[in-house]
Amino acid sequence: MLYVTKYGDIGFTTFFGDIIFLKAIKFEKMADGKFVKPELQFCQNRVEVGGPGSGEKILVSQLVRKGSVLADFPNYPAQKKKGYLRAPMEPGANVVFDTQAHALVADVTGYPKVGVIEREDEPDFLIIEVTPLIKVSHNKMLASMVLHPVLPNAPSVKTEDIDKLITEAGIVYGIDQDAVAKIREIAAGPCDDFDEILFAQGIFPGEGVDASLRFELEIGPLAGHILPDGTIDFRDRRIMVGVKEGQYLATKIPALPGAPGYNVLGKRIESKTGKDLRVKVVGDARYIPEEHKVIASKDGAMSVINKDTIKVVSKTTIPGDIDYSTGNVESGKNVVIKGSVSPGFNVEVGGDLEVGGAVSNAEIQAGGNIVIKGGITGTSSTIGAGGDVDLKFIERGTVKSGGVVVVRKQCYYSSIEAVADIRCHRESSILGGTLLAGGNLSVGNVGAESCEPAFLGAGIDAGRYLLYQQLQKELIEQKEEIIQAIQLHGKGARPKKIRRMEETAMATKKKLLTLNLIPGTELYSRMGKGSKRDDLDDEDPMYTQGTNIEKIHVEIHGRMYAGTTILLGNRTVTLKQDVAKRRFRLSKNLKSIMALPL
Repeated sequence: MLYVTKYGDIGFTTFFGDIIFLKAIKFEKMADGKFVKPELQFCQNRVEVGGPGSGEKILVSQLVRKGSVLADFPNYPAQKKKGYLRAPMEPGANVVFDTQAHALVADVTGYPKVGVIEREDEPDFLIIEVTPLIKVSHNKMLASMVLHPVLPNAPSVKTEDIDKLITEAGIVYGIDQDAVAKIREIAAGPCDDFDEILFAQGIFPGEGVDASLRFELEIGPLAGHILPDGTIDFRDRRIMVGVKEGQYLATKIPALPGAPGYNVLGKRIESKTGKDLRVKVVGDARYIPEEHKVIASKDGAMSVINKDTIKVVSKTTIPGDIDYSTGNVESGKNVVIKGSVSPGFNVEVGGDLEVGGAVSNAEIQAGGNIVIKGGITGTSSTIGAGGDVDLKFIERGTVKSGGVVVVRKQCYYSSIEAVADIRCHRESSILGGTLLAGGNLSVGNVGAESCEPAFLGAGIDAGRYLLYQQLQKELIEQKEEIIQAIQLHGKGARPKKIRRMEETAMATKKKLLTLNLIPGTELYSRMGKGSKRDDLDDEDPMYTQGTNIEKIHVEIHGRMYAGTTILLGNRTVTLKQDVAKRRFRLSKNLKSIMALPL
């Protein structure tokens, strides 16, 4: 029976005779406003948590089954004749409103929780939600049972069949019988505390194996080749391998699917087949689809670009420096420059390029891979490669690579962008500048005292990051224009022109929030609500063709100074203190960056 005391407390008696007080509500509002409050159809009480003598009492509810009525108006027909109206009530989480019975009904088996929203000049309304007894993770791969303290003589896990509760929740796969036995043991005990027991786990689908090229001749180490133990091989890169006409160069190994997975509801999760590889051949290389083989159609030098392109062309060697004696170099072949590239000169080749000396304030472009055995210096130095770039050091220059970038010694105030990984020697130094990798990023030491902080990104599409910076600039300019227009027309005025300017700024802000920096994803694919990028969610790697951001990391093998900014996919962190020997990766929910020991 629902009633109100002289102190203004609303309460009710349960069918067990317990009296429960919910919240202070003014009696006058109930009488004068002609509103009748709903009656709760479950019991609650304060119980001592942690065993007798703990002194801590918490309000707990009985266990209610799915479909149970939680609150209704059983005597309303008689009250309606007296001019009373039903006070409003709202369903919270895991509760539905039955319009015919005008009742709140549990949508899951669990523990109801009551709240009352007070409103001035309007009737207060009741909100009930249910904490599920069996909690299933958002990806349906984990299931746990939530145990609350038990009320005497009330429905609880003590009075229910545990196996039946699990079956009714639809949990059929990956059930740990030892965990279920532990639940039964707890249910048989005093049940005087809160607990949560994980009792079922699904199996994620196995990863497919990507298609690949198996080379039929020794091509030597690639740029920063990753060894089976995870370390990086920094031996000198071998490029321009000599081949003969008719020689088999490589065989395509097809992609394979992984094993299927299952969630705790028993739903089969198909694995992705590994990514296919479209074999590309250039020059005097020929692909035979029926045999899945690549052969050389003429003698020449073979280049391997980004693991999917094989180029066979002749090789040109320039014995000295690129300067006024040679002029600029433009060739469709592989080129070896024994000397250096002087300031103001350009080198453009269609294949691989090897520079034995240094590059100073010069522009270099190669359709294949670039190896620079000396250093790169000068703000006018720009290096672009369709494949990998392997360099000793770079100071105030720019590198853009379609593959992997290897830095063997140092990178000072420079910009490096790589479609794949950036791999710096573990004893290398990074001072200032920006390093953006579509894959992983491995560095030695980063920063120094009184040094401009570096910006390090992994799992980043460099072109999208440039777009992100442009959108930021546009939004600032649009906001400034709106402020100027408001000042011109007055604060109270909102002519169409200003409204259109505000709509444009809102559209730009939406693009900023939803822009996905992860390679391979849809451009504006981030979802959710909020005013900051951290409020939004990223795509589940299991259901996207983009880079699997869960596997992307930034490794620091030396010391990284405070102030360094790390960008992993769409999440950013700026170090507040120095760290050493850490691997930065995203948390399981992809919302924050964690620093783990190497």
